Amino acid sequence: MGFDVTIELKLHICEITGKPFYYSKKENKRIYDIASILIPEEFRKSVQLRGSYLHAYTDVFEQDDNCEVEVSEFLEFFPKWKEVKAYRSYDDTWTFEDHKNFKEFLKWCKTQDVCFYVSWC
Repeated sequence: MGFDVTIELKLHICEITGKPFYYSKKENKRIYDIASILIPEEFRKSVQLRGSYLHAYTDVFEQDDNCEVEVSEFLEFFPKWKEVKAYRSYDDTWTFEDHKNFKEFLKWCKTQDVCFYVSWC
């Protein structure tokens, strides 16, 4: 069993049409075009992660077994590589490049019109 970190977004369901939608952060209205949300290929590796080293990214948050925060809040407490490196065990393959790419992915998420979340358990 591992420790998982996942990037998510929440969709609402229209009570009239039954269609999924999200609230636009920029326009403050319902957007029904869910297909327009596409994670760039270079970031897809970071959508779902597993490993003990991930505690370095989440231990700063007060938590129970499961937790979730908005990407913007997660970025506020994003650790330096030396902090992450201290959590790595002998079999972790997580690298400095992975660490940098993960942060770039989170920054990209923050710029999108939909609100992304980071969850872990």
